[in-house]
Amino acid sequence: MIFQQKQILRQLMRLRLGEMDSKDRAIASKSISVQLENSLAILQPRLALAFVPLASEPEWWLNRSIDRTQFAYPRVSENGATFYRIDSPDQLAPGRFGILEPPPVASLCVDVAEAEIILVPGLAFDAEGHRLGRGRGYYDAILEKTSADCRRIGVAFDLQIVARVPAERHDQRVNAIVTPAGFIPSPLQR
Repeated sequence: MIFQQKQILRQLMRLRLGEMDSKDRAIASKSISVQLENSLAILQPRLALAFVPLASEPEWWLNRSIDRTQFAYPRVSENGATFYRIDSPDQLAPGRFGILEPPPVASLCVDVAEAEIILVPGLAFDAEGHRLGRGRGYYDAILEKTSADCRRIGVAFDLQIVARVPAERHDQRVNAIVTPAGFIPSPLQR
């Protein structure tokens, strides 16, 4: 039952995102980027796990570096995702599924449990912090490995916020969602 509900919501969200005007997408993405920059500048995490946005996701790229903060991006394999630090998005190159990934340099590999913040993609989110991913479970596995102190921040357009995301026990939640309209805190206590 929940599986079917998730599939229906995934289809709906893909349609909504596909219908989004490119100009509106750019304006909303810029707003999200500014909010993230300001928040990260205040929080100053030492390590932030990030994601490379797909074409349908907010392009949240930061326009300035954040003091003290190192960013790590995922590299996907059959066994899941491993995060690697990079100094610049210019270091990313097409990898599995055609998604930009960092080079697999062992000395730049990070322990997910050391992250203070993780930016989380999704197709849909709700005010309780539930998220609907793309159905492969990569981010549920990653979020399960983060520390209890790690802030989990969903990154979404306003249209991706729904009344209820169908959730199962294994589905991991976020602490907050950043949208063009602002931050939406969730009641998640870890």
